[in-house]
Amino acid sequence: RTVARDTTDYWIPRHTPVFAVNDGRVIYARKQSDGHAILIDHLNGWVSVYSHLVHMYVEPTRNTPVQTTVAAGAILGYAGTPRGTPLSALRFELWRMTDGGDFMPVDPVLFIRRWQHIDWRDAQLARAANDAAAR
Repeated sequence: RTVARDTTDYWIPRHTPVFAVNDGRVIYARKQSDGHAILIDHLNGWVSVYSHLVHMYVEPTRNTPVQTTVAAGAILGYAGTPRGTPLSALRFELWRMTDGGDFMPVDPVLFIRRWQHIDWRDAQLARAANDAAAR
């Protein structure tokens, strides 16, 4: 794990699936110079950010006026910057709205150990892997 400013990069194997941490609506999903990025508004004062993705299963926000909703545990995409290294950096951020209406970064490590770990043999994951291989 590498921490810089308000972001946290997790060094994980390329093409590791990335899941939504909670239900919400996608407010940003686009390709950037360092891969795809997705922002989810969880409608409870929290926003999660995922970037450095090589594949994205969310409709890009510039292509549709309707915001996509996602469920907790939904596969958003696969980690992997386009640099071709075996390890990739998943940038994961959590932001919490303050009483003043501003968003402040929150260290995700405070929550990660308490989150449910999803069994990678799950049928949804197998379907997503097959979809990614077909792309």
